[in-house]
Amino acid sequence: MSAAAFFRRPAVVLVLALCVVGGGVSLMSRLASGPSAELKRVALPHEGGAEAAPAFSPDGAQLAFSARDAGRKAPYHIRVRTLADGAMEQLTDGAASDLGPAWSPDGGSIAFLRIDEGRARYLVIPAHGGQVRQVADFPAPDPAPGPETAACWTRDGQSIYVVRWADGEPRTIAAIPAGGGAPRRITQPPAGSKGDGSPAISPDGSTLAFLRETSAKDDPGGDSEGRNGSDIYLADLSGNNLRRLTFDKAAIHGIAWSADGKEVIYAARRLDQEKLWRVAAGGGSPRNVLAGGRNPAYPAVAPAGHRLAFTERPQLDTIWRADLTASDPAATARQLIHSDGREERPSWSPDGKRIANISSQTGYDEVWVGDADGAHRMPITHLKPWRLGPPRWSPDGRTILFVVRGNGTMEVDRVASDGRTPPARVALPDGSHEVCWSHDGQWVYFQAMGLWKARLNGQQAQKLVPSWEAGEPEESADGKALYFRRERSIWRVPAGGGAEEEVIHPEHDTRWPAYQATAAGLYYLELDREERAVAARFYDLRSKKSRELLQLPVTDPSDVSALAVSPDGKYVLYPTVDRDATTLVLTENFR
Repeated sequence: MSAAAFFRRPAVVLVLALCVVGGGVSLMSRLASGPSAELKRVALPHEGGAEAAPAFSPDGAQLAFSARDAGRKAPYHIRVRTLADGAMEQLTDGAASDLGPAWSPDGGSIAFLRIDEGRARYLVIPAHGGQVRQVADFPAPDPAPGPETAACWTRDGQSIYVVRWADGEPRTIAAIPAGGGAPRRITQPPAGSKGDGSPAISPDGSTLAFLRETSAKDDPGGDSEGRNGSDIYLADLSGNNLRRLTFDKAAIHGIAWSADGKEVIYAARRLDQEKLWRVAAGGGSPRNVLAGGRNPAYPAVAPAGHRLAFTERPQLDTIWRADLTASDPAATARQLIHSDGREERPSWSPDGKRIANISSQTGYDEVWVGDADGAHRMPITHLKPWRLGPPRWSPDGRTILFVVRGNGTMEVDRVASDGRTPPARVALPDGSHEVCWSHDGQWVYFQAMGLWKARLNGQQAQKLVPSWEAGEPEESADGKALYFRRERSIWRVPAGGGAEEEVIHPEHDTRWPAYQATAAGLYYLELDREERAVAARFYDLRSKKSRELLQLPVTDPSDVSALAVSPDGKYVLYPTVDRDATTLVLTENFR
């Protein structure tokens, strides 16, 4: 058929006509609405320290936020900044932390959460400062919440929806009269879940959005890593007509409604991107909010004025080294490995001459290997994965095992420690993770709804611990036992299977996954929440006693999540946040 004949066919003519009409309608729409303005980032004054959880006044002209001076132990206070001239006023002070401000609909008051002496108190203060009044008082959670929004007002200003904590129960959303009074429970999180938080009421006052956090036990099929995570849920103001809006089970840092109430804006890591996302309130696939920002969190949308604000968190994780043989180990601590990304999960080679770790300096988690002094580092994987698990050296130092975590997948891979051959999958069941070698290099231990032992080819698999709560396996130096973590304690079981035995039940929390087995005993990290300190300790297997080796010189103990002691016992490596000064970002022309 000739081209002329083809284009004369009635169906083709109809399609072409519809395209022309559609194009004309699109053009007329753009002409009527004017050219779309690009998002514009506006610099805001910053006094140092941390700024978080912004909230716009009803007219969009002011920002209330939580801020603290430099130093992670400093409390947060409520400040208000006028956007036109940058003028800033601090509304609260004192030793307590004041978090998550929320404006009343008339702009005359600000509600916020105060964490003080074990209590979570909701207070209201005039927007220009003055006497605070309490509207609710609950037990404070441990650990204390971050600066995320924990309160929002109903459209008529008569009620405040808040996060409610209670001993032995998951947190819930409750409504309290704005003048104070008994709370009324709104949401009903599943028993055993972490509960609900970050309430936000739609601009028309009809719909409540909130985050529901579940654990791997509550929703074992919802997350490939077996971790906790959150999703956005919607309900009416009575908590009825509940529906789930997102299905990522991700770490979500704040939610907000768009000004027209048609979308929910949220900050989360999804598709291997830590960004702001927007999802239609009626459901659908989330889209990236092209607002820039490094590790954005706590978004806020102005009711008027087409403005978006959020917290930017340019934090970097670095690896530090301290000398455990020095008279004052803390004085020897120095930064050993750092880059423009996260430097995590250090691991010494068996001969102590090299260090492997997970680095995101290329934009993706990859396994890097370098000298023991931090020099001559290079990536030995180029997978561009979602996340990688910790590197585990083979006894001969030639091979490294690690876990590859994808979006809904998880597998164990191996790679040559010199990087000369590409990674290859290990023949273990799908979903295997938390892997380690036996000391003879003939077996691997791993978690797959229980702790298992198998050959590297997956053969001769034997289940040693049936509990899915058991994790972080480490074989004893003599190969006769397998240590593992369960809740706060460190346990062991015979390497061939048998009765489980609790080895260490520390006075304070052990830091997951921070322990290491040696012939003489166990190195581990212990977190003292009351003293806000974290210490490296050693448990002697012969004396069955533990001693402190080093109180880590860090500003926030909760930042330290792992340790690695050199084979000769001289040095300890630990990752921690190097920079955590958060700032507010204002974006104009947000629609």
